[in-house]
Amino acid sequence: MISLSSNSPPKRIIAGGRKLIFYDYDEPTDNHLADDQACLAVLYNPIFYTFITAHPKCIKIWDATTGALQSVFRDLSHKEITAICLDTRKRKLFVGDSRGRMFSINIKNGAKMKKFKKGDTKVKGGSKDKEDISSFCYFISGDDDSKQQTCNLLSSSWDGRVRFFDDSDSNEEGLQKQP
Repeated sequence: MISLSSNSPPKRIIAGGRKLIFYDYDEPTDNHLADDQACLAVLYNPIFYTFITAHPKCIKIWDATTGALQSVFRDLSHKEITAICLDTRKRKLFVGDSRGRMFSINIKNGAKMKKFKKGDTKVKGGSKDKEDISSFCYFISGDDDSKQQTCNLLSSSWDGRVRFFDDSDSNEEGLQKQP
């Protein structure tokens, strides 16, 4: 299991596993590589041997061996991206934004696959400023022997809500499960 983090200053990516590895970097001068806004999250995809970085306005895919930029997915959301998570097969990327919206994209081409409805958002004293998705967790539940497995997505947001979604079906809209 690898854990990744970025910090600034100094500009550094920290990879943790059995030991910590520090990668110091400078901002690229190429416009297609540079980003005005900070990196929010870094994920490692061992299936495609890539790093995925989330920025407020885009998702970038980097080759883990060469460090070359492979893809940039822009305009995925009208609001700022706040959280990302991979599915267990490492082929879908779940994206959350600052308005509490969630969707999944194909990690190879950036095509949107599914939107997740956030349900009733009218919370007493609630504020749209606190709807940011802060984290995701993707897991499969059910017996390994049976075909009764379900793919689940948990999301948490700054409004204090935890939402539970079923990602098992291929509908274009994932509905929130009731606890």
